[in-house]
Amino acid sequence: MNTAEQPILLQGAMDVEIAYFLAKLRNKENIVSNNFSFWQGELSESKVVVSKTGIGTAMAAGATALGIELFHPRLIINQGTAGSYKKNLDYNDIIVGEKFFNGSAVLSGADGVNSFLALNSMEKETDFARLFRTAPQYLSSNPAALKAAQKAAARYKEGKVVTGVIASFDQWNKDVDKIRRFTEATDALCEEMETNGAGTIAISCGVPFLAVRVISNNNATGTSFKGETAINCQDFVEMVLAEL
Repeated sequence: MNTAEQPILLQGAMDVEIAYFLAKLRNKENIVSNNFSFWQGELSESKVVVSKTGIGTAMAAGATALGIELFHPRLIINQGTAGSYKKNLDYNDIIVGEKFFNGSAVLSGADGVNSFLALNSMEKETDFARLFRTAPQYLSSNPAALKAAQKAAARYKEGKVVTGVIASFDQWNKDVDKIRRFTEATDALCEEMETNGAGTIAISCGVPFLAVRVISNNNATGTSFKGETAINCQDFVEMVLAEL
């Protein structure tokens, strides 16, 4: 399959995170494999596959591996809702993930100090002290896809578009002091539960990857979750498709 024939895989964890895509998808065909749902079709002049991954890093990783095997995508865009770590990031603001990391890869030291683990170094690492780092092991979005997202930002009218770091793990943090310490160590702008699972598999398989999130609640100020913000994230991703 040549690049022109390969689709872009668009991922969302929940129904609300793919509803806009499915409503606009032309020539839609549903494919279910191992209880994961995919829809093939066209969106914004692009051949795409929409994937409902399910919630959490494990589900996102599984859906990504299966999506790569079935559809051989030329790009994977993982998108959806996220909780802000910054007081100045509000509902409908978009985070384009230049970098992201596994916030669950942590060593809880006997001295009470937490350090980040570099998981892919553990098997071959001989210097035990170097296994544990004061900053996380970042992964990066594809530069060309990142540039397209930054160009699309000028067209987005529902909030700010910020490029930065996404924290990804199976937690929901509301402890303000913990969030402050965490952001000081990592520069994370928000947290969510799928980007690292999907991105790790995509990058391991050599598939370009882009992370995009919309602020649906603010963990630093305690605002409540608004799932409807997911529609604006999908709208922004369609703008990104037009720039690719």
